[in-house]
Amino acid sequence: MRAFLAALTILATPAAAQDGWTDDPLVPGRTPIKAVHFAELRARINDLSIGCGGTAFSFTDPTLTVGVTPVRALHVTELRTALDAAYAACGRPRPTTYSDPALPAGATAIRAVHIAELRAATTALRDPGATPFTLSGTVRDSRTNGPFLAGATVRLDTGERTTAAPDGHYRFANVTGEVTATADGAHHVPASVEVTMDRNRTVDFTLEHTGIPPFQGTVFITPDVLGPSDPTSLQDVAYTGRGERTIFDRRVAAWIPVDAYLFDVRYSGGTLEFQVNPEFGSVDAARAEVDAYAPPIGRMPVALVSGLTYVTINAGTELFGAAVGGSLHGGVIIHTGQGAEYSRDGFLEEVLFHEAGHVAFDPGHANASGWRTAQNADRVFISEYARDHPGREDVAESILPYFAVRYRPDRLSEADSLAILTAIPNRLIYFDEQGLDMSPYTATASPAPVPEPSSFQPLRIWRPFEGPPIP
Repeated sequence: MRAFLAALTILATPAAAQDGWTDDPLVPGRTPIKAVHFAELRARINDLSIGCGGTAFSFTDPTLTVGVTPVRALHVTELRTALDAAYAACGRPRPTTYSDPALPAGATAIRAVHIAELRAATTALRDPGATPFTLSGTVRDSRTNGPFLAGATVRLDTGERTTAAPDGHYRFANVTGEVTATADGAHHVPASVEVTMDRNRTVDFTLEHTGIPPFQGTVFITPDVLGPSDPTSLQDVAYTGRGERTIFDRRVAAWIPVDAYLFDVRYSGGTLEFQVNPEFGSVDAARAEVDAYAPPIGRMPVALVSGLTYVTINAGTELFGAAVGGSLHGGVIIHTGQGAEYSRDGFLEEVLFHEAGHVAFDPGHANASGWRTAQNADRVFISEYARDHPGREDVAESILPYFAVRYRPDRLSEADSLAILTAIPNRLIYFDEQGLDMSPYTATASPAPVPEPSSFQPLRIWRPFEGPPIP
């Protein structure tokens, strides 16, 4: 179906006598295309050309009949050609760069921006004092240390839109008159401002975060942060015999004494004792479980491995956990049935990273004044799990995305990187300032991601991965 011009009248008054434009501004999606929009431009452009000693342009469909004359790309193309000729007659360069420079017939929809650009350039030729100006600025988060919002969308009510660069900058050329500019980020509340473009203007947007955690739980952001293809700091494993140990078993939700199989597992950052529940029945069976979990633990940075003292391995499908505080502090609790599920889904290293984060960082950081200050400055939690348990889970939920965005950004999607950077900027800085030994990994200085709008996803499907706190 072809679109037809919807105006009721054709402008006949000489263009030079007219001030303003019909339906100014044109609102994309709301203002219908009208014959008067084209008639005004035709009359004013020809009037300007003749006034500078040029000739009038001969337009196709000189009479635009409402409901009869179809809207054609040729109508816009001819206006552009006529305006170029008028600028040439007046000895001036045309300042406008057109959106959709090529308008293939039947392939390009006529948009509000096409008419708005022609109006701006026509006004600039008639009134040199109305030369189109540049509107530029930055878009950033409004909080203390809030980042520039790469990928934020900035749009004008004329229909033009652009995307903020990695440094947060945006720019519109050839803007005149009264415009409304609106900035919008994937995790931020939109903000608008009215601007009078009577000179080059700078408008810097500071957007409020929505306050909504970008993830349900950070363990399941991606299975690619660490995995079997990554190197491990594991050096060797030595069986040291049987020994009495008090271990935590979630199947009975209690600490129990057992005659465990014991292994000294040496990493480049220190040695851990692996305590294997005697239910496995033999040294060889116990060693097989150690061999399954010792390499993944060695894929974590030194700061996490060195914070551990022991690893307990039980059978069963119960959730993992961490022993934090008290005389038995320092352990990660594994149940092999659940571990097999994590390994199958690719999240074993990420779950172990979270649990080791509890052991290594909760005692010194969860109640630290600097951490509390960062929490208060961010006013957003990285996940719903952290939000629901801020004192217990915020550090462990934040350390894995910190490691991912600072040390493994190539393992994250651009949308996930942006979600992390904009949710917890002050917590990221807090971790930066702690001097953590994240070897063998090296911090990567990478530009802020500029994700495509279509890359933003809703909250991931999340499931519990650790049990209640171990008493």
